[in-house]
Amino acid sequence: MMLAWAGASAHIPDFFSIDTFGCAALVGGKYQKALEALWGEKSVADSGYWNFKKGVAHFHCKDYRNARACFLFCIRKDAILAPLAFEYLGDVENLEQHPREAAEAYLRAQRDSAIQRDHAAIIRTKLGLLVAENPALVDTVPFLSVWRVETAGIKKEKSPSVYAPLDSLSWCGDLSHADSVLGFFTDSGAAEDPCVALSRIEALHLPDSVFLTKRFFSISKAFQRCKSYDKALVWLEKAMARPDFSEAVSPKTALRHRALLEYYCAHYKQSLLLLTQYKTLYGPLPDVILTMARAYRNLGKDTLSMETYSLFTRLFPYDPLLGGVLWNLALENDQRGNFHKAITLYRKLALMKKNPTRAAEALFRTGLCYYKAQEYESAGSSLTKCLQLYPDAPQYLASMYWRAKALSARNRNENALREFSAVIRAAPTDYYAFRAREALTLSGDTTLIPEFDTVVDGVRCRHWLDSLASGDNDTITREDSCVLQQGKKLAFAGCTAVAQYYLDVLELRYPSNLTLQFDLALMYKIADNPTASFRIGRRLSWKIPQKKRGAMPLDLYILAYPLAYFDAVKQAAAIDTVDPFLVLSVIRQESVFNPLVVSRAGAVGLMQLMPATAATVAADLAQPFAVDSLTRYAINIRFGTHYLKKLLDQFHGNMVQAIAGYNGGPPAIMRWFEKNKSKNFDLFIEDIGYEETRGYVKKVLANFWTYSNLMRKWRP
Repeated sequence: MMLAWAGASAHIPDFFSIDTFGCAALVGGKYQKALEALWGEKSVADSGYWNFKKGVAHFHCKDYRNARACFLFCIRKDAILAPLAFEYLGDVENLEQHPREAAEAYLRAQRDSAIQRDHAAIIRTKLGLLVAENPALVDTVPFLSVWRVETAGIKKEKSPSVYAPLDSLSWCGDLSHADSVLGFFTDSGAAEDPCVALSRIEALHLPDSVFLTKRFFSISKAFQRCKSYDKALVWLEKAMARPDFSEAVSPKTALRHRALLEYYCAHYKQSLLLLTQYKTLYGPLPDVILTMARAYRNLGKDTLSMETYSLFTRLFPYDPLLGGVLWNLALENDQRGNFHKAITLYRKLALMKKNPTRAAEALFRTGLCYYKAQEYESAGSSLTKCLQLYPDAPQYLASMYWRAKALSARNRNENALREFSAVIRAAPTDYYAFRAREALTLSGDTTLIPEFDTVVDGVRCRHWLDSLASGDNDTITREDSCVLQQGKKLAFAGCTAVAQYYLDVLELRYPSNLTLQFDLALMYKIADNPTASFRIGRRLSWKIPQKKRGAMPLDLYILAYPLAYFDAVKQAAAIDTVDPFLVLSVIRQESVFNPLVVSRAGAVGLMQLMPATAATVAADLAQPFAVDSLTRYAINIRFGTHYLKKLLDQFHGNMVQAIAGYNGGPPAIMRWFEKNKSKNFDLFIEDIGYEETRGYVKKVLANFWTYSNLMRKWRP
């Protein structure tokens, strides 16, 4: 089972109905070994796929003569693989310095109707580069001139008028015009992507003397809109250093911009001074008062924060931001133990039904407040109302769990136990399911705890998924069956990147065909593409009807909770004495196993490390550091695991605090811990101050408990 879970071998199940000789070695990049495996089984030596695999292996071993022969044989034998073999043949001829033959092969590949659009674009790029290096090909290769006309209109640069003036600044002899050209971007909004335009402005390294003072200020505001707050502050300081600043920018506008910018840069004390000054001089504005309240909260001055939020509700009762302000007031009263004040505010929020998720959360928090106030019957009523009004809301399981807790508090134990069991059946790997398991275990009645499946059997899993199919289940068309064959053969021949052009089309085209989705996730897993496998496997688990999730086959858990990059995880975890499943749990939540992902905030890679954090870790480990290295999974895991270990040490091994600190930052967690440390586990989690961090902690804990449970039950 461990091998199946970790994906340690490229075993291809029989239901894929494909020649598997040499596939494991090809997927693993062991091409000489693949050739040995293929030569060892000559019963299929006359098949197109056997020759295609052999051609791929020869190609990567740089044996181009034999690769050419294999691809030519494949083209004659296998119509489905022919266009793919033509592309490889083009690569061979290009490397062998035969541009005419390469161009002819690329043309045949690109013009084949079986080639998917995105793949055709890649081949078109190869052909374009070839023609650029060998212009005479247009006159000597049939159809190439026609191809050139066809591709000329496929993709034109969008709005060249936007970027041409920017580029002209670098060589413009009369820089006196540069500021007016620049104003075209910062003031008119002409650029499709202003943030890209700003980066290009910086890259020009124009002298400050080029800019008018008001242009410095407008660029600062533009950087603020792009959330590049540090750069915005730099440009604002340039503007403020000019002697004509007060004439170019009104003091009122400048003060407000600077005050808000200081807040965004986390300079909360300076921001409060400026915001207070603005309020005194020019009166209150909604964003000014709201930012003051948030600054007080970030400084730990909760009383002043509540007073300022209350001021906002009195001054701006019809402002669109009122809901968020009421929410903060409700949470603050909730955490201070002013439960009935909080309930009044939550009820008001529940009536604002423009956002059903927020209304459901307000009803849930109402029930939770009643529970904290030991008014268990009222708690049950509010939670039941949430379940009835919002059955599809994210708070559904939370409401079920806390309703069971309320029943237990009223000594209605039999009903409570049934409710705990229902939580587990509805979502076996959810945070609340594990809390319900513990409640049932503590009660001494474990007969109501549903167990995970214990058998890995792909055929049985596919039959189970077929049994869930509704009448409108997507049936694969004949044409798409060919696309599936192309993707499958490419994936198992080690051509995973190209296979995605075919398999991703089917993933999007047949979302309700659960068996196909399972097959696609499994193909990617075997083909060593954990990112795509997890993406599809996780979405597949979401599509299982809630009433059926308690009976999910083990195969689906393996796809939804992969042991991706596990060798690197185990190594890093062993060095820092961290549980490897905690590391995996963080990766699963942070990056969905995508080593190349970069967040909007700038966090990079599998464990979503900020460059500044990674630089500190690198210094601790006495290792060189470059931001680009964070996309390399082994480095990212090593640095992320070490940072996780530092948090565990800082919080004396408290996993909940360490996980929360990983997401919300250690200082905030220390404040919450001091306020809530006397609360029991469940209430401590529910009262984590930031909604994002609260949800993050629940998900990472659920991941960790699921991984640990799977390992405990099925350790070989």
